[in-house]
Amino acid sequence: MQIVALIKLLLALAPILDYERPVRQPIPRSEKVATVIATAAFETDDPVHYAVWLDVLGAHESGYNPSLSGDHTGTGVSRSCGTWQTPCERTPGFARCEENEEGCHWGWAFHGTRTTALEQARVAISVLRTSVGNCPEHVIWRYASGQCAQTRTAALYEVDVNAELAQMTSSEETALLSP
Repeated sequence: MQIVALIKLLLALAPILDYERPVRQPIPRSEKVATVIATAAFETDDPVHYAVWLDVLGAHESGYNPSLSGDHTGTGVSRSCGTWQTPCERTPGFARCEENEEGCHWGWAFHGTRTTALEQARVAISVLRTSVGNCPEHVIWRYASGQCAQTRTAALYEVDVNAELAQMTSSEETALLSP
């Protein structure tokens, strides 16, 4: 019942808007995405915060796309991969490749399975746990930049985190999350 309640809460949240387009388009959140986020979040000691962090980061970093590779500016090789744009070397579903290989994009090939998104969420949670330990007041800053320092992007993400937390805590469904 607890995971189901969190899935319902995630699906009821206002859509996150894309900052990268001139007209801020909503980023669709599917039931599958909400299920992956809730499942992974319930493996933590604070499911609500981890669910919100995963939701905001997944929306902005990749539009919830587990096969995306990014952060390749100037190098020709992606540094971040997957739904939560974690280090490619650690991101499930990705293998190093040569650009002339079929399916290779920015130095990485994606070979996902039905559990890849959940495995990626677990890697993102491990990065978030480090962020919680190193920058507890601004977890998203540390996740987004690798430092406990504000960037424009991290500040925008933090606004969405705070908005989602406010929506979650004002919901009657949140009471169902407690053991």
